[in-house]
Amino acid sequence: MKTICIYNNKGGVGKTSLAGAISVEFVIKGKKVLMVDTDFQANLTKQFLNKRTIENELADFLYNDSIGLENCIYKTNYDNLYIIPSKDRLANGRLFEWNTSGVLDEKRNDVVDYLVEDAQKLGFDYLVFDTPPSLSKATQKYIKASDEVLPVLQIAKSSLDGMVNFYIDLKELRGRKETPICDKIIFNQYEKSKAVQKALLPGIMALESKKYLVPMEQGFKKAELQCVALQELGMKPETQEALNQIVADIEK
Repeated sequence: MKTICIYNNKGGVGKTSLAGAISVEFVIKGKKVLMVDTDFQANLTKQFLNKRTIENELADFLYNDSIGLENCIYKTNYDNLYIIPSKDRLANGRLFEWNTSGVLDEKRNDVVDYLVEDAQKLGFDYLVFDTPPSLSKATQKYIKASDEVLPVLQIAKSSLDGMVNFYIDLKELRGRKETPICDKIIFNQYEKSKAVQKALLPGIMALESKKYLVPMEQGFKKAELQCVALQELGMKPETQEALNQIVADIEK
């Protein structure tokens, strides 16, 4: 099983939309995928479970893994696509509480690693963490438990500056380990007509990392509102091409 962490350092860049779309692309290729909604806003959960009753959420496992990971996993409407959901705070979700206090419990220090191990035992090919937009103690645990980190950015100078700091932080998080790798960057909401993006593009293309330009895609918002996968509604050819390349490169 390969574990992917979808990350960004600010909100509103389409990270959750891409986490869902990439997961569905893996399923289309015949893989069994487990998405993990680690953001207490629970947007990925809302899109793929659409108001279904949730008994156990991610936080329940994080507080007490003896409940069994299989009891926190929900099948989506798509074959071979599953999710460990989170409840938002308005629905009495406990993830915010765990992110701010439970994550500091030394006795539970390895619980995210247990989650990954248990998911592998259940036969998943890919596990995809959708993380909140911050490098909190909780997010660091998801990153450290992953094989690969896939940042999602907008084409903006602030995003590029933030990535420089993230690479430094990631090196410290790794310690002596070689994983997670971080050799790919998704640039979302790309618009060729925007002068600012045009100006920054040569610098982006010079980066050593593999780069993927995902165009401004209205289908992402429609999919979120209708609580379906982007692939069910259709997308621009350029968006499909970018998703195909991302998934192909992850599978290598």
